[in-house]
Order: sequence, then C-alpha cells, then structure tokens
Amino acid sequence: IRLLKILALLGSGDKRASETMYAVLGDIFRKCETTSNIGNAVLYECICTVSSIYPSPKLLESAAEVTSRFLK
Repeated sequence: IRLLKILALLGSGDKRASETMYAVLGDIFRKCETTSNIGNAVLYECICTVSSIYPSPKLLESAAEVTSRFLK
C-alpha cells in the first residue's frame, strides 16, 4: 500500500513515469483477490494511484470495474 502511494506521488504530472507504471498497475488489478480485506485495501489504493497519475484509458476502465464490484 505504501509503494502504491509512492507511485502515485511519482507519477503525478509525469507522463513518462506514469507510462512505466501502467503494466504494474494492470497486473495488480488482474491478480489481486477481493476475498480478503488486504486484497480490497490494495485494490482501493491502486484505484487512488490510477486516479492521480497520467491517465490511461485501459487502467481507468479497470478501476471503474473494481469500483463497481466494491459497490455491489
């Protein structure tokens, strides 16, 4: 969770740094389990990171899907 917060700070306003994070954040969205509290916490922090870095349509779509799962 702390690493995701650091990534959010590093990618804020920096397109090049953000683009290097896309693969890692995408992997987190795909592989993280939602059956545990820590999994949900990591996904929440990943959503916060995606919303603060340079936007990627694919990651924003993944964040929207996870958010809708949280609301269900």
